[in-house]
Amino acid sequence: MAVGEDGVRRAYAELVVVMAASPQRAAESGESKEATDVTEVAEETGAVMDGPRLQWVLDPRRFDLAGRFRACADRLPRSITTRATGLP
Repeated sequence: MAVGEDGVRRAYAELVVVMAASPQRAAESGESKEATDVTEVAEETGAVMDGPRLQWVLDPRRFDLAGRFRACADRLPRSITTRATGLP
């Protein structure tokens, strides 16, 4: 494994930890559904962030990056919270 690959792996692992913090707090407070896997939510969110950025790089005039992020950010709490509500 090259040094660069190791750095990318470490950075990704750190990102998952940071991104899992908010869903973890929601799980501890009872705001999220009991079966919510906070690490899975964090990994999925990271993937959702990477995909649209690539699509935007390929065609920035056609692709609404902010709109896509907002739509994804709205769907996530609808699927994992006990209230099943999206963004305000």
